[in-house]
Amino acid sequence: MSTVAAPTRPSVASPAAADDQGTYAAPPPGPKRHPELDVPPAPLGLVALYDLWKKTTGTLSLDLKRRQGRPPARAQPTYFGQPPAPSGTYAAGGRGAYGGGYAAGGGSGYAAGSGGGGDLFDLPSMSFMDTGARIKVMRHVQFGPKVEVARPGGGTRQVPTLDLGVGLSFELDTAELQPQARLRFRDLASLRALPYPALKISKRLAWPESSWGVRLSYECPLEALTAFYRPPARLLLSIDNMHSNGVQLTQAGLEFNYRGEFFDGNTQLRAAGLVALPRELPLEPGQPFAGLEVKRMGLKASWLLLLLPCAGQDAMRAFTLAALLAALLACGAATVAANNNGYRPRIRRELRSLTDREYRCFITGLSVMQSLSTASGRRLYGSKYISYDELIVKHSVATNDPRGDQGHNGPPFMTFHRAFLLELEESLLAVCPDMKALPYWDLTLDNPITGKYWNTPNAIMTEKYAGAQDGNPLLGNGVISGVFAWRQVKRFIPQQWSPKILKVYNGSAYGLVRGPTNTNYNPLVTRFPTANLATIIKAANQSGISRLPFANEVAVPFEANWLITQGGKLALYYPAQNYLRCLNPNQYPDWMSWGFCCDLTILMNAPSSVDKTKYINPVVKATSLLHAGPHWTTGGMSLTDDKNIGDMFDVSTSPNEPLMFPIHHANLDRSNMLWQLNALKKDRTMLAKFWGYPKTKADYSTASDGTLLDDVVNSVSPFDRLFASPPANGYGYTHKEVLWYTRPGASPYIYDTMLPYLKQISG
Repeated sequence: MSTVAAPTRPSVASPAAADDQGTYAAPPPGPKRHPELDVPPAPLGLVALYDLWKKTTGTLSLDLKRRQGRPPARAQPTYFGQPPAPSGTYAAGGRGAYGGGYAAGGGSGYAAGSGGGGDLFDLPSMSFMDTGARIKVMRHVQFGPKVEVARPGGGTRQVPTLDLGVGLSFELDTAELQPQARLRFRDLASLRALPYPALKISKRLAWPESSWGVRLSYECPLEALTAFYRPPARLLLSIDNMHSNGVQLTQAGLEFNYRGEFFDGNTQLRAAGLVALPRELPLEPGQPFAGLEVKRMGLKASWLLLLLPCAGQDAMRAFTLAALLAALLACGAATVAANNNGYRPRIRRELRSLTDREYRCFITGLSVMQSLSTASGRRLYGSKYISYDELIVKHSVATNDPRGDQGHNGPPFMTFHRAFLLELEESLLAVCPDMKALPYWDLTLDNPITGKYWNTPNAIMTEKYAGAQDGNPLLGNGVISGVFAWRQVKRFIPQQWSPKILKVYNGSAYGLVRGPTNTNYNPLVTRFPTANLATIIKAANQSGISRLPFANEVAVPFEANWLITQGGKLALYYPAQNYLRCLNPNQYPDWMSWGFCCDLTILMNAPSSVDKTKYINPVVKATSLLHAGPHWTTGGMSLTDDKNIGDMFDVSTSPNEPLMFPIHHANLDRSNMLWQLNALKKDRTMLAKFWGYPKTKADYSTASDGTLLDDVVNSVSPFDRLFASPPANGYGYTHKEVLWYTRPGASPYIYDTMLPYLKQISG
């Protein structure tokens, strides 16, 4: 029996074996590979991530949604142009001398001097002011078994147990790119992690044998969960069908919602409108009972739908999608135009003209700011919030800067206080938007001869407002009446402040947030008797030596008409003609001359002794005390200690009077803005010249270092959150930027008495 030898496989070392030497033939040799070019297999982690990515779905959303809570950071009106260039880079050929526009096609700098047809208002025809307009791209990964829910138009759709979504959104209001992340549990609850952590819980109770039902929803930011029953938490009640179409009761009124699904659920179209109802009755005169507003237009589509090839039926889908996008943009444009109507600044009004709700909102906001730190407040109310203590210290830092006062006595007086009031106003609106705008106090309405409110329940020094003009003598002249009765001056705690702040300000000698030289140790806000001031002025007139600041430098007796003695007490007499006098650009042609009219210390620090007499009021023969008068008569001083002064009298920390300080300085700002308008009416190049604000020491030799046009306002403690555009230097707004962003026609606010002036100048 013969045996057949088993065929042998060629060895690896033998590159080939002839067919006649066995049944196996080696493959032909391939190209040689360099060992360093061998690519190792992908790590298991990357493979797992790729497999996970393949399991995710993507969505693209386009939304125009009016927000109901606080707006995001910098949700301000957007203006044309960019932050100003340094001085001396003006470019011709723009919209005109004070059209406010930048030169077309010619780099940076302000349009100046040429170009016909320039007008006052440099405004966009359509402005995305807090519209919620955004584009959002998300990826979703789903976990757990799916449940079926009804789909609009019939049928069902599957909803995962858990849906994790991550992505990015581009906010058109603020030109900000924001991360997005949220986790949703079926259609019952969602936890948003970015950009604002929040919890939302929703439960729907269906009516028997009907597609309609009642849905109860609760929304609350995570930082506010400890007080889950108070704002900003919201409890919403809606009546809708299984497609989320219905009506919802919100804080603003009745909101009607629609949601439709197309292309097998890959596309959703959402729309919402609001019938705004009054929040309290009776209605104010002229207030409509209800208003109609478009709240939302949105489109959400799967990435898959956007990537489908345009052929046959898919081409029809793409065409339909394009039509939906066009409709969305058209509706969005109509929404923005209807809701914003272009430039709509806040309108600041006189304190006594506020509605009860607006006034309560103003006082509530100030109270919250006095009790809540900046860090805690921003968790609740957003990035615009700042504590009142921080504002007081910022004011004191400006006053005590070793380079010289950064907020008084010269050019920066109005730009500093304008920025200060804007920061205060933004914080108040973050706490209570129904305030609408910061009020001002027209002191001419309270003068004891012709004042409309003198000796009436609406007088400023009454229980409803600031309380008694004199403090209680049994409590060291502490203020125990008015809306902020018994308010205590805070202790200054160095550990709460940065080394940069502590180099400039460390509180008073008694450890209180008062001026460094103030010897007042009363923990209550203090008002010394006005009789003290009357006695001091009388003694000064008899001896020729005054204890009042700068009084001896003015060759005019201080018993003149600005003060009237009644029963040994002092009352501020500031008639309307004195206020109107400072608005005259013929008599006060530039920035500093307006300051001479407004403030005694600015006049006393003028470089020229000629100015100290030239700008004395020629009518009443007294220096202007539009600024200093209310500070002196409200705060007062001790008869025995010149350094023991009341809180409103203390230049360093006068904001310790939380009502009087902001409303008084808003009235000064009103005077300055009205003067700016009149100056523009007279000279249309005034904007390009920034109203003559000094650029160098050659322009104004007594200006403190750090207070010229291109310097940062109060650089030790700057302002960096005031406007839609951030500071050009990334640190703090300059005096030039404050003037530019609050120019007429672009300022985020105006005053009620400015409206006729605006019409005159734009005509």
